[in-house]
Formats: sequence, C-alpha cells, structure tokens
Amino acid sequence: MNAENSEFDPDELLHKNAVNEVVLPEWLTAEFPEHLPLTAISFNNGKFHVSHDGSRFDTIEEAYDFASEFSDTYQVVLDSSVDGHGGTLEEDGFFFCDTDKATGTSRLLLSMTTEELVFSLKEDYLNWLNDISVDYNANPDNFLTAHKWLSHHPMFWVKGTKEKSFHWATDNGLQEMSINVWPNKETGEPVIFLEHGMHHEQGYTNFYHDDRIFAKGKTYEEAIITMAKNVNIVFDLDGNERVSEGTENKE
Repeated sequence: MNAENSEFDPDELLHKNAVNEVVLPEWLTAEFPEHLPLTAISFNNGKFHVSHDGSRFDTIEEAYDFASEFSDTYQVVLDSSVDGHGGTLEEDGFFFCDTDKATGTSRLLLSMTTEELVFSLKEDYLNWLNDISVDYNANPDNFLTAHKWLSHHPMFWVKGTKEKSFHWATDNGLQEMSINVWPNKETGEPVIFLEHGMHHEQGYTNFYHDDRIFAKGKTYEEAIITMAKNVNIVFDLDGNERVSEGTENKE
C-alpha cells in the first residue's frame, strides 16, 4: 500500500498505546459504575432505528430522546449512518443537529461509550503527569503554570452527581476556591487570601476547607503561586495526601 494513501498514523497509534497503559488513581476508578451494553441509533430507509428494541422514528432527536429513557440499562451511541441526516456527526462522537429555523438554535447530542469516557480521563491524567506537572516543576514561580497546575490537579477533580459516574470535571479545580481581600494590619494595604481544599471523598461533588493549603499574597498572582507550592507539599500528583509526619486531618 502506498504510504501517502494509508490512513495509518504511527503518532496516533503511539498516543493511544500510551493512554491505554495509564493507570488511574484507585480513588477514581472506585467511583466508576458498571459498563452497560450499547443501544445504537442508525439511519436506514428514511427512518432512525434504535437497536435494542427495533423502534423507528422520523427524526434523530426523537430516536435519541427515546433511547435516553433507557440510559440506566444501555449506553446510547450513534452509528455513522446518521451523519448527514438531521445534522453532522463529528469524530469525537458529538452530533450537531441542524439549526431550527424557527428558533435559530441547534441541539447537541452526545455519543460516547463508557470505554471512550475512561480513555478521555486517561488522556487528561497523562497530560497532567507528562505535560502540566512537568511545566510546573520547571517554573513553579510562574503564575500561568501555577494556575494551570492547580486547575488540573486530581485532588480537585469532581463529578456532577454523588452517584458513580464516568463524567468528571478535570480542568476547573479553582472554581470553588474562596477569594478574600483584607487590609494588612500594619500598613493597611490589601492582602489577597485564598482558601480551598481537596474534593470530599463522600461523593466527590464538593470540597474540604484545608488550612494547610491556604495562601496569601500582595497580589492574586502571588497568592496562587504560594497555594500551588502548599498543595505540592501536602498532596501527591495522584490526588492523595503525601505520607509525612505532622500531616493533620482536614477540617
């Protein structure tokens, strides 16, 4: 086969192999539910078919809404045959419905298996270990690297439900951080105080307040750099506390 016409991408294969070899933290995988069988929506003879019971619908949105009623039993996926029929199916599994002429809006349908969701989490974790953390360790006094490092730290990963889930927010770790401004008692100049804590292991939907990582500074940038250093002292890269004497319980 002519290499120029081949769809084989060695870099992509290397990336997939590297991601598949990633071992996620145990606290994370313990929150994964069981993998469910698939129900696929396909397009044939002018109708959208739902595989698990053979139902047929005129629009992809009707088929998707029907299949989603069984989300506790099946994973809803979209077959490639639906592409171009009522919208566009992207490679990442997103289906963008055609724009509604009356409202000017377009609906987004998601089509990702649990295996793909786990792969995505592994990608995020690999990026955290090999890129974000490496950049931070090379320049811990830089505001941008410190902010990005905190935002992606696994100790701040949460999900939107207390139920077990494959859906995790992995890049907005500072969203729930408290920011306060108080005057310096001696000079009266403003001081930035940042308060935060790791995710709460009962559900992973909210956070502790942990004074071991609290930080202050004359500027927000200075306080963020300090908080990152505090987090790095107390927590390991996998989101667990580092084993050290004198580590106190969270409050």
